[in-house]
Formats: sequence, structure tokens, C-alpha cells
Amino acid sequence: FGQRIGYSYRFEDGIRDGVIVPLVYDGRVIPQKVSSDRIDNYLKGILAPLTEPQKEDMRKLRELESDGKIDFSTLPVLEPHVREILLKWISDAMENPAGTARTEEGRYYTLDMSRKEERCVVHCEDGSFTMPKLAIVFQEEG
Repeated sequence: FGQRIGYSYRFEDGIRDGVIVPLVYDGRVIPQKVSSDRIDNYLKGILAPLTEPQKEDMRKLRELESDGKIDFSTLPVLEPHVREILLKWISDAMENPAGTARTEEGRYYTLDMSRKEERCVVHCEDGSFTMPKLAIVFQEEG
């Protein structure tokens, strides 16, 4: 446009003329009330040692692992409680944009959804259901 208008109007010209003004950010603090009791209770739940039934559940879940993962398309018949834990782990990982989460005993895992277009049947003591072929892949410990 400089040739058509006759000259170019530069940024410095705008500052000098007062056409360009400083942009001032006025940060705001949104008052939030956080209960320390609520945080303490949450942390107690995370940091508390596992109960004996929880340890038994984790043992059963570890038995389902093969090569550091639980492949839903190759599972044996599941107890209802074990199924609930596995579905919770899927849900937890899906809530995270990175597809990762942590088990009750603190193990980190990623949800492998590379075969989600395929289907598999998971058999349980109280019935069966069809779901995408997913796998829970545990990160190496240590």
C-alpha cells in the first residue's frame, strides 16, 4: 500500500501520534475457598496403605498381566469386583488427555487404544460384554 498511499505508516509513527496505546493487563484473583480438611482426607486416601482385601485385588490383577500389560481381548473369566476395578482404570485413563493414570497401589499406566476400532468380548462370572479392544500398559517400575 505504501506506493499507492504515498508513504508507509510505520509502527513508530503510530506510537508518536498516540494512535497506538500501551496494552495494560489487569490481572484478577478469583476468590476460592478450599477446605484443608477436604484436601487432607483426599491425601489420606491416596497415601494410606492398602487393606488386605485391596492387596488381594491387586494380586489378582497382576495375574492378568502379560508382558507388562493387561489386554482385554485375552482375559480369562473375571470376578465382578475385578471387572469393576479394570473398568475404573479405563475410565481414569480416559479422563486424562494423555491417556495415563495410576492404580490404587501407585503404578502408572497408559491406555493403549490403537485397536479401539476392533471389538472383543469380556467374560465375567455374572455375564459378558462387548467392548473395544483396549490394553492397559504399565510403565516400568523403578
